[in-house]
Amino acid sequence: MVPARLIIFILSATAAWSQQSFLPAVIAAAPNGTLYASHNGALLLSTNGGSTWIPMFVTAPGLPQPPVKGLIIDPASGTLYLATTTAAGAMWRSQDGGTTWTNTNTGLPTNAGDIDFFKEIAGPPSTLFAKLGNQLYGSLDGATSWRQQGFLPGSSSTFQIGDYTGNPMYYLDAVNFLTYQSLDGGHAWSPVGSLAGLGPPNYHAIALGLLYAPQGYLFASVDGFGPGVAAYLSTGGGGSFADQTSAGLGIFTAFYAGITGPIYAVAKGPSGFYRSKDAGQTWQSIGLTFGTLYALNAVNATQPTTIYATRVGTSPAFVRSDDGGDTWVVVPATVTPSLAKPGAQINITLEQGAPYSQIFTVRAFEDPSWALAATVATSGEPWLTLSTKSGNTPFADSLTISTAGLAPGVYTSTITISAPQSFNKSVSVPVQLTVKPLGSLGTQFGISTIAGNGAATTVVTSGTATNIGIGAPVALTADNTGRLVISSGNRIWQFANSALTVLAGSGTLGSSGDGVDAASASLANPEAIGFDQQGALYFTEYSAAKVRKILNGALTTVVDFSKFGIQTGSHGMLFDSSGRILLANPQGLLRWDGSKLTVVTSYAMTDPFGIVADSAGNVYVSDRGTHQIVEFSAAGPVSIFAGLGTPGYGGDGGAATQASLNTPSGLAIDSQGTIYIADTGNQRIRTITSDGVMHTVAGSGVMAFAGDGTTADFAEFANPSAVWVDSLANLYVADTGNNRVRKLSLQTASSGPALAGLLSAASGSPTLAPGEIFALYGSSLAPTSVTETTPFWPTQLGGVTVTINGVAAPLYYVLPGLIAGQVPYETLPGPATAAVSINGSTPVQTTFQVATTAPAIFLVNSNTHIDAVNYKDATSNASEPAPPGSLVLIYLTGIGTPSVPVATGAPSPSVEPLGRANYPYSITINGQPVTQVPYLGLSPAYVGVAQANIIVPNMPPGDYPLVITVNGVQSNAATISIGPQ
Repeated sequence: MVPARLIIFILSATAAWSQQSFLPAVIAAAPNGTLYASHNGALLLSTNGGSTWIPMFVTAPGLPQPPVKGLIIDPASGTLYLATTTAAGAMWRSQDGGTTWTNTNTGLPTNAGDIDFFKEIAGPPSTLFAKLGNQLYGSLDGATSWRQQGFLPGSSSTFQIGDYTGNPMYYLDAVNFLTYQSLDGGHAWSPVGSLAGLGPPNYHAIALGLLYAPQGYLFASVDGFGPGVAAYLSTGGGGSFADQTSAGLGIFTAFYAGITGPIYAVAKGPSGFYRSKDAGQTWQSIGLTFGTLYALNAVNATQPTTIYATRVGTSPAFVRSDDGGDTWVVVPATVTPSLAKPGAQINITLEQGAPYSQIFTVRAFEDPSWALAATVATSGEPWLTLSTKSGNTPFADSLTISTAGLAPGVYTSTITISAPQSFNKSVSVPVQLTVKPLGSLGTQFGISTIAGNGAATTVVTSGTATNIGIGAPVALTADNTGRLVISSGNRIWQFANSALTVLAGSGTLGSSGDGVDAASASLANPEAIGFDQQGALYFTEYSAAKVRKILNGALTTVVDFSKFGIQTGSHGMLFDSSGRILLANPQGLLRWDGSKLTVVTSYAMTDPFGIVADSAGNVYVSDRGTHQIVEFSAAGPVSIFAGLGTPGYGGDGGAATQASLNTPSGLAIDSQGTIYIADTGNQRIRTITSDGVMHTVAGSGVMAFAGDGTTADFAEFANPSAVWVDSLANLYVADTGNNRVRKLSLQTASSGPALAGLLSAASGSPTLAPGEIFALYGSSLAPTSVTETTPFWPTQLGGVTVTINGVAAPLYYVLPGLIAGQVPYETLPGPATAAVSINGSTPVQTTFQVATTAPAIFLVNSNTHIDAVNYKDATSNASEPAPPGSLVLIYLTGIGTPSVPVATGAPSPSVEPLGRANYPYSITINGQPVTQVPYLGLSPAYVGVAQANIIVPNMPPGDYPLVITVNGVQSNAATISIGPQ
């Protein structure tokens, strides 16, 4: 039986609309009342106090925009300045209210980290200051050019500049809590004091605030663990500090202090904000009242009693207060959504015959959940197809590319997504396909399965690895001797010499069994495994929020997250250079030092998974929820290392920060600093080399199981979730959805095959018809034996390709001495040339003859009897003769092009209209015509196979010759056994 696949898309209709209600987060308020907001990374503009909003694009509309690190509105000219990451251009300027933007980063460094402080000091002339790590830059010409002011004492972001005479600068070292001052624009720094009694590892400074009046009032916010967590005030410019708890001020993350009016401090966590009306002497907590939280977003610089906030809780809303937060007015906000662009462009390079698919999501740009009626179309090229043509956003779509029949060269197309109700109406994505001759991409990874037979469960716990149903693998590593270790099916396995043995786990989901033999314990699907220097095995159980350990076969729990007030576990685990365990958690980077679990670096992540570190001590974490990889640098700052923040596939050959990922999961790193990524949602394995460039090394994007014995660009995965690389650069993949572990190893081109000839697979005739099954004989025809298991035959199998008159032939199986495949229907009658190549070897050729028809009956019983099924559904032969009047199905090939067109390599139709013979035919038994032939045509659901359904004529029992003639051409003679009536 050939399985059939049915995909049903249900599109729900919605009423046409142009406005979407939402909660804007205001980031700046102009003196004329114009508001600027950010929503899920999108910039928005309102000119009517926040009631209606429109999108504002800094770069190409519909594509991810530069992250907002700071937005300043010059009060005199209205010029907008946007500070962002160095990867996104560092600094942008708009002189027309945000309609158009210019990149203004002349003089700014490109490798000093992101802008983490941005401020304008009023002139004339006004001065812009931007801090990148420990470097401070200034601009006197409206960001047209920048000059370096100097170096700060460190790279901590606890930095402030005074708005008053002299513009003094203050820096608080977050580690040793020394305070520094600069009175010459950041050129020279002098220590002026400290926050006595505070320091690592329990405390760190997170923010500074500076008053305009009284001058020199410096507020510091200290987070961490212990009684020293508080807000502090220095009235002497950082010389000494006093705890402000009694004044009503708690720790804060942002500080708003203008020339006049109230002062505001945003509280850390869900605690609202603080306000002072007496220059910071006393503070009032006003953002949290009766369980309703007001999250302060922005303060009007010229009218500081007007503030904007988001009300969260049971009735969330965008709100404004004109009295500093005593009373609030709800502002119903709507926006005209824009349409997201799946990518700037899609560039694909494929070898001839290689499969390719790419998933993308059609969605609104500002919020993936917003509904927009949209249509998707191509510019009509036949090699590019879409799975979905219309729907209401968000909906999944995919593009599939077929190179069948395409000669090497460059082909172009365009995908257009249209949504008339959106702000930008439509987006277009150019597609460029480069087709290369098979094998021309040079040395690649070869792929094979080393563990798992595809089954989800097993009772077998040792033996040949490919014979065991290991379930879904989720983690890979190696022990201290280099043997591969696999987490799969709630067990931990050891792989060595092509065999598996269980190290831990009974196969039952749970988290019990401490103190007993590890192999009988229950495990909660370990998603990270590792070994310490003593060879003890550690693993994480995310759902149980634990880290457990196996030593000498005994199992213990070493970390219980809940005992430290942390309820969410960790998917990822890593040992640092000191032997401590680093863990990835939604709160940030955690560390277990043997007795205490602490947050080393706070950084909110949505769904952190894989974690690796390079030789410099920088730690990289994949965040599946944001589709990015986060870098926790050894120097302290956290930044985005890869991914645009929206799911997609693209960016190969360019900076990883500008590449698209889709649910990146497991990570690995080799001795050269190359990071390997299980790009789960894209069904691919990708790398980021030490130069920061993204590459794809394996996977066609098609979610299936295929490719073993071929190069990795032909490989098909099903949600791969983990990777590991050994010292020989062999790459191992946890092919989770396929319940297998697969190995990628570098391979070189073979020396090429030797051919003996191409014949009919049924009769051995050197003359074949279009669509006929062939057998190609020779030596060194394939590096391994592979049989296609899907209904559609590929044009490349086991690294082997066969072309007939330049058209790739579908292949059923490849063996070192034999290849079976189908003559393409496109082949014209006359002399034909078959060319065979293995992994890019120079093609070797043989010739044969093609005729319009060349019927050939498949034979059994030492190649004498017909290959047929009789009335008992048994093989029709001398031991199971068919009686007169019974139905017999005879299998053959070579009937030529059928009455209904069928694609080369595709199974024939299973429902009417069937692929009947397109030419006159007749059947004889012992020279006598068979008068009852209900059907002669392609066998439903098979490639290239035909069948003749006959009613056995009334003849005495015995063995008789049977011949099938199609279009005047006789088949080989076959024997049919007829039994008694």
